[in-house]
Amino acid sequence: MTRFKKQETLERIDSSGPVTGSRSEAGEKSADVKHICMNLLAVKTQLYESELLLKHSCMNLLAVKTQLYESE
Repeated sequence: MTRFKKQETLERIDSSGPVTGSRSEAGEKSADVKHICMNLLAVKTQLYESELLLKHSCMNLLAVKTQLYESE
């Protein structure tokens, strides 16, 4: 199996005919997709962290309620 560098792969795509656009356009689209994926990952990470904070808050609240119940 032969490995190609990104530029070589884009050249093959450009020379194959059905795909239109230059290598720079393909590179820009690839960069756009990477940025979208990175932003999505950042949002998912923030959501996960928010869920963890919510769980910790609920656990702390439960602990406080338990202490109040036991002290009565």
